[in-house]
Amino acid sequence: MFVGKFVFDSFSGKYIEDGGVRQKIWLEKIKRNRLLGGINVVDYSDHHFVTNSLAGEFYRGILDYIDVMIVPSRLMEKNARSFGTFPIYLIPEPLEISNQPISEASQYDPNKASALWFGHNSNLKYLFHYLLTPQSRPLPKHLHILTNNIEREPFESLMKSLPGNFNISVSEWSLKKMVDTSKLCNYIVIPSDSADPRKNGSSPGRLVTAFALGRPVVATMLDSYIEFERLFLEIGSEAASRFLAGAPYPSHVMQEAQREVSEIYSMSSVAQRWISLIKSA
Repeated sequence: MFVGKFVFDSFSGKYIEDGGVRQKIWLEKIKRNRLLGGINVVDYSDHHFVTNSLAGEFYRGILDYIDVMIVPSRLMEKNARSFGTFPIYLIPEPLEISNQPISEASQYDPNKASALWFGHNSNLKYLFHYLLTPQSRPLPKHLHILTNNIEREPFESLMKSLPGNFNISVSEWSLKKMVDTSKLCNYIVIPSDSADPRKNGSSPGRLVTAFALGRPVVATMLDSYIEFERLFLEIGSEAASRFLAGAPYPSHVMQEAQREVSEIYSMSSVAQRWISLIKSA
C-alpha cells in the first residue's frame, strides 16, 4: 500500500517549484506500486483538482492511479466524486491536543481583550481581510498570531491601516505554544472565505482544535462548520458583534463543544477508522 499526501514545503509554506522533479518522483512511485499489485491511497484535504497550481497539476496527473481516496468532509467527498469512480472514505483529521480548561471569564472588557489566531500562513490573507472590515470591531487590544514562515513585512504593512492602540504579536506555531497562548486570550478568531475554491470542502480541523482550547470561537461559516453552528459565533452575525463588544458567552456552550469533538476527533477514534480501512483494503 502507498499512502501519499502532496504537502507544502515545511519552511516556506509554499509548494516547491522544482521543474516537476518531485512530481515525477511521486508519479513513478504511484505507478510502480500499482504494477506491483499495491493499493494507492490518497489523502485529499484541499480541492486541488480544480486549481491552476502545481498541486492541481499533480492531482490531475494521478487520477488514473487512485485506488482509494480519504477526505476530511462531506463536501470534499461530493467534490471528489465527480472526478473518479474510486471508493471515497471520510476520515476526519484528529485532535492533537486534549481538552483544556474552559475560560472562567464568560464576560470581558473589550478594551483589554486578547484574541488568538493560529494557522498555516496560507490562511493569513483571510485574517488580514477580516481585521480591515467592520466585522472585526471592536478589535481586541492584543492579537496573538501563531503561524509558520513568519515574514515581518506584511504585518508591518497591515498595522499601518489599523488603529494605533491595536497590538499584535507573531510567533512560530507549535502545539505547546498554541495551548499556552490560548490561556492568555479571551477568544479565538478563525476568518476564512467560503467562496474560495481552496476552502471548498476543507476540514473542520481548526474549529475543532479551537473548541479543545476552551475559549469562545468567532469564525467564518464554512460547509464543514455547519454541524457545529450552535457552538461558535459566526463572523458578521449579530451574536458575534455583541460578543466582541463585551456580551457574556455561556460556558455550557464551550463544555458541549468539547464533549462533542472529543468523542469524534480523538486520536484513538480516528486511528480506529484508519485501521479499519487498512484491514479492509
